[in-house]
Amino acid sequence: MILPLPFNNQEILDKTLRSIGYQVAAIIADLYGEIAAPFYHYQASRIIRQKCTEYGIVFILDEVKTGFRIANGGAQEYYGIDPDMSTYAKAMGNGYPIAAFGGKRQIMEVIGQGVAQGGTF
Repeated sequence: MILPLPFNNQEILDKTLRSIGYQVAAIIADLYGEIAAPFYHYQASRIIRQKCTEYGIVFILDEVKTGFRIANGGAQEYYGIDPDMSTYAKAMGNGYPIAAFGGKRQIMEVIGQGVAQGGTF
């Protein structure tokens, strides 16, 4: 099940995680999906990282818009974020259709060991 939540609303995130947090596999955050001041992106990413750690949730940072654009290391470098996984797209191929994902060793090692990865489109 996918449950979209509004960006930058800690109250709704807290309420949702108190209710079903230990059943959530991952939180995917696109820091530029909403237009907001950089402070809010920084603050939101810190809150998401903290909640993911607290509930054992994988934090996936969508770097499709931010990877290689706002800093060489994307939003991770710019905001000092430590996600468990990240996704990238056309910015890495100079506009050509390409995509990639990466993550912490513990997560990436399961691919091909009973976990299939069928593409990034």
